[in-house]
Amino acid sequence: MFSGTGQDVDETVERRDGKKEKDKGYVAFYSDDDDVGAQGDDESLTSSSASIRLKSKKSKKEKSVKKESKKKSKIKKQEKGKVEKESKEKVKEKKKDKKNELPKQQQALPVFGVSIEEAVQRSIQADGVEIPRIIRECIMQIEDKGLSQEGIYRLSGVKSKIETLKEIYNQGKIVDLDDFEPNILAGLIKLFIRELTDSILPEEIGQRFEEAAAIPSRQEKINQFRNLILELPSPNRTLLSWLMVHMLHVLQKGSENKMSIQSVGIVLHPTTGIAQSVLNIFLNNIANLFGDTQLTRYEHTVKPEVDISSLSTPEEIAAELTRQEEILAKLHENMKKGTPEETEDKDEELWEVQRKVTMLKRKLRLAERKRDAEVVEEQKKQEENKPAPQEDEEEETLKRLEHEEMELRFEEEELLEVREQLEKRLQNEKIEIKRLEEEIAEVSEVNQSRASTSGVTSDQNSSSSDNSESEEDESELEDIMNDLVQNNKELEEENKKLSKQINDEQETCVELKVQIRMITATQKGETEKLS
Repeated sequence: MFSGTGQDVDETVERRDGKKEKDKGYVAFYSDDDDVGAQGDDESLTSSSASIRLKSKKSKKEKSVKKESKKKSKIKKQEKGKVEKESKEKVKEKKKDKKNELPKQQQALPVFGVSIEEAVQRSIQADGVEIPRIIRECIMQIEDKGLSQEGIYRLSGVKSKIETLKEIYNQGKIVDLDDFEPNILAGLIKLFIRELTDSILPEEIGQRFEEAAAIPSRQEKINQFRNLILELPSPNRTLLSWLMVHMLHVLQKGSENKMSIQSVGIVLHPTTGIAQSVLNIFLNNIANLFGDTQLTRYEHTVKPEVDISSLSTPEEIAAELTRQEEILAKLHENMKKGTPEETEDKDEELWEVQRKVTMLKRKLRLAERKRDAEVVEEQKKQEENKPAPQEDEEEETLKRLEHEEMELRFEEEELLEVREQLEKRLQNEKIEIKRLEEEIAEVSEVNQSRASTSGVTSDQNSSSSDNSESEEDESELEDIMNDLVQNNKELEEENKKLSKQINDEQETCVELKVQIRMITATQKGETEKLS
């Protein structure tokens, strides 16, 4: 029953060992004493050599693949570095372009191809001279460095440079005119005047100038010209005066620049559109007609960001306050004349100047108080003839500083509240303006419809009665229009007075509120100390 069991056990053991070797995936090495190793010696050698060859081939392939992947990764890194460098350079260029550009709320409207009045409103400088910035800066640059230039205003400049300057001024940017030749600036002045939508001499007044030029008596002619010059709109009169006085200086350097009255007249006639006979009277009588005009360079008396903390004496603060109030008044005036888009762009600038004015007023009050306190303290010292203890001085200084700090904090809070009220009022006024514009449009439509219907009915009536009624209507409308214009002027004057009174009252209210809060704060502090 148990015969052959030992042999079966040996076979099962060999099968199990063989399976294990197959599962391991490599050939087992046996010693010379093993029977199994002796039986399969040749087979094991051949299989082991084959496996070694396979492993070596695989390792070579893996090494070559690794090398290729390393090369590819290096190339990718290099390309990535180049892309990053290019992107960084593009970002830097964009930042530079953004720095050169003005913010949206400060973007200037073009000054070329508009009327004289619009060009003045869009580029007038803070000192109030009613002349476009481009004319003023170019004329002053030529006055400084170009009057002796041969053929100035006669020889044309490089067109590309003139167009570059035109674009800079249209964008409202600051330009260094030292980089441009005088002929370029002269060409820019001529281009600006040619592209104006209106003439320096309006049509009606221009016709009267031509009639005055035909008067035989020289003195009567000059007097008539003076009167007509005074009738010109203020921006037109200023531009004409600056142009003529500048041409006088050009003519005075005629021996150097080779420019005579005839050559100047030949240049100005097509540029300005003024009749040659009128130009001759202007050019031959500049001193008599424009003797009061002075060409002045704009002095940047107020920097865009004034360092108010550097002002110490009441005199310095008062001078700066006067300049800022002039700028504020000019901004108010320009906002009244400007379009809704222009006024919206200037709201932030107006608030900034108003803030500076308020800070300067507060600083002036503190400086005057400090000076008065120093005078009183000096008098006390002289009377007592002995120095105060150092501890008392330090304590008084600390109290004064605390008092000033508290006052400044209260004033700032009150000003922020005033600012919120002003912003709300501005928003309400904009809504009201929009509503009024809609009402005006509706009224105009109704009037047009009425006019059309009245025209149909008038055709049915007799021609004689139509003429009399239309004349009466026109006279009545003209009277109504004159009354409206007069009422509008009176309302504008009253509006100016009221706005000034409101500003003064607001400042007074802020001061009173600050004083009340200071008194309550000091009383509260004293009660806390006592308790």
